[in-house]
Amino acid sequence: MLALLLTTMATSVTLVPTDDIWAYPHASDGAKDANLRVWGVDGRAVGANASDTESYSYSLLRFDLSKIPAGTKPTSVTLKLTQVPGATYNLDVTKANPLQVRTLGGTFSEKTWSYDALSKLELGLKDEDVVGQSELKEVNADKEFAIEIDLLKKKRFDRPWAAAIQSGNTLSLLLTASVDVAQGRQSYKLFAKEAERESVRPSLTITY
Repeated sequence: MLALLLTTMATSVTLVPTDDIWAYPHASDGAKDANLRVWGVDGRAVGANASDTESYSYSLLRFDLSKIPAGTKPTSVTLKLTQVPGATYNLDVTKANPLQVRTLGGTFSEKTWSYDALSKLELGLKDEDVVGQSELKEVNADKEFAIEIDLLKKKRFDRPWAAAIQSGNTLSLLLTASVDVAQGRQSYKLFAKEAERESVRPSLTITY
């Protein structure tokens, strides 16, 4: 009985990105910035193609999955991000323009990053490439708050997960949003892994 109980107990692993990047052509150093920033243009979260990126602010996350056994099928995958104090959007805006998590193919590294590398990645620009999005119940501009995104809810995560497990055990994710920085400077501004406090750094919690 005890052996059966041990084999059915769930295991959870929480990972911090090995690399995270603010991908914007005018970022001074998106690989070392303490914040990730995400916004779109004219109600669009992504460009029409991989070369249509100049006005969009994307953020990239890369996780090492080597601690996850090969062949694992997760029962829960949650991405946690933290909005810095001073949010420029309200609840109605975020409901209409949620923070999106999309697939991202290819390899990138903070050490070798330049904005030109973005065009060499496989950006998930289709609607079906959105594997999760924020569903905030409250926005408080006076303080930081967590944004937790369920990556299994849309049932589109099997493909990127399988690819990550089979090819080098790394999972890359693309953050996008249709909030428009030209309208009241609306954007998602999130703590990056360079944040001093561990509690506000991006994290991915996987249960299997």
